[in-house]
Amino acid sequence: MEQFDEKLFEFAKKDGGVSVMNEKTAPPVGYLKDAWRRFQRNKSSLLALLILALLIAFCLLAPLFSSYSLTDKESVYPNKRPYLQIFDGSGFWDGGRENEFTESNRDYFLGIAKETGFNPIIRVKKEYESVSASGKKTKLFRLRIDSYKEVGVVNGINLSKERFDELCRYQTETGRQVLYPLVNTDLLYGFDRGEGGGNYWYVVDKKGKPILRDGEFQPLYLSIPKTEQTASGYAPYESLRISSDDGSFVYGRANQSGYATRICYYEYYRFLHGNYPAFALGTNAFGQDMVTALAKGGGFSLALAFGVSALNLVIGCIYGAVEGYFGGKTDLIMERITDVLAGVPFTVVVTLFSYHLAAKVGVIISFLFAFLTTGWISTASLARKQFYRYKNREYVMAARALGAGHGRIIFRHILPNSIGTIVTSAAMLIPSVIGLETTLTYLGIVNLSGAGATSLGTLIELGKTALESSPHALLLPALFLALVMICFNLVGNGLRDAFNPSVRFAE
Repeated sequence: MEQFDEKLFEFAKKDGGVSVMNEKTAPPVGYLKDAWRRFQRNKSSLLALLILALLIAFCLLAPLFSSYSLTDKESVYPNKRPYLQIFDGSGFWDGGRENEFTESNRDYFLGIAKETGFNPIIRVKKEYESVSASGKKTKLFRLRIDSYKEVGVVNGINLSKERFDELCRYQTETGRQVLYPLVNTDLLYGFDRGEGGGNYWYVVDKKGKPILRDGEFQPLYLSIPKTEQTASGYAPYESLRISSDDGSFVYGRANQSGYATRICYYEYYRFLHGNYPAFALGTNAFGQDMVTALAKGGGFSLALAFGVSALNLVIGCIYGAVEGYFGGKTDLIMERITDVLAGVPFTVVVTLFSYHLAAKVGVIISFLFAFLTTGWISTASLARKQFYRYKNREYVMAARALGAGHGRIIFRHILPNSIGTIVTSAAMLIPSVIGLETTLTYLGIVNLSGAGATSLGTLIELGKTALESSPHALLLPALFLALVMICFNLVGNGLRDAFNPSVRFAE
């Protein structure tokens, strides 16, 4: 045996720094803390999580700060463009729409401006002539139109006697004209209804073009001596009158509910709400504020997805744990049950529940039950695989030898080691639930309107009919849906890598 030579070695100094062993040994880190560290290194998943947090905050906070609710439906203002007052005159986010109009269309807008004082024409972008193949010239205008003011005066709005009197007092106190004289429709060529609504108050030809006199519109207001108006079935009117009224113009026709009137809706909206209409993200086909509708719809879709995923996680974990842990005949019987349930088309389940269960428990609860009928099967299958993987490990056998019961082994020894994979699967289930919910509500298989709710699918379905005139009604919910789906998939990918035990402590 070779003699040990002490001169070849020297003792380490006490203050010589960290030992080699300490340099190579990683500090103790908990499983979840290590998973979070690895998740943070995935920048795309971290950004997606931040975007999801902002979307969820929008869904929670927007209804609290909005002065509208889903029950507030402005039927006169469907699919109106987004408007913020700070952008007035900018040509952007000003509630305007840009289109090509004929001279008759231009004169129609000028007629609204002449009668009400609210000019729908924000800007004349271009004026030019179009020549047809036959050589006929047509004068055209490229106009930017205020989508709120273009409504002008609405004909046939029924007011109770009390509301009519209240409106008369409001006019007198504020000096704002809301009620306008009725029109003698017998002298119009059918333009009192349909395309013109209540805005043809002047003489027009058969094409709806105004017949001017000395360059001015010729009014066609219904005129009856004031002393005869009440006896003739018209409203007694003692309030603000338009400048050309000599006291004989009629402002309301009596009916069973009160009076039928002509109202400048832009000013009437201010009478009702205290401010002129200004919807930051516009309105949808129901006339609902898009901020509120988007927050409620997105919130419903997210809440349903989170709820379904959480319940499926619990049910699937328990079912799969029993299958994988006990195995044998228990596993065989339970697997056949899942095979039968998995063979039933999900659309059929939802349809049956909507027709038969919704009347008893409500649309939303029946929708939730439909998801829970088969949604847990994939989680159960994954849990079963994990339990088969871990149930014969040495630490499980040691726990069993020490007298641990089945429940303790399942929930204290096996499940914690497989929960990362199962939770990742549940996170990936969320976007699929949102996608299914959106598809079903978009197709009308599930109708949430009766439950006073809405969803992203419902909003997309409403917006598709107005894509050309009001693209925001479709693009906003579609963008929200796209962000949610992409972000959840990115977060799921990050969770999959973070909970992967094979890369623990890996740099």
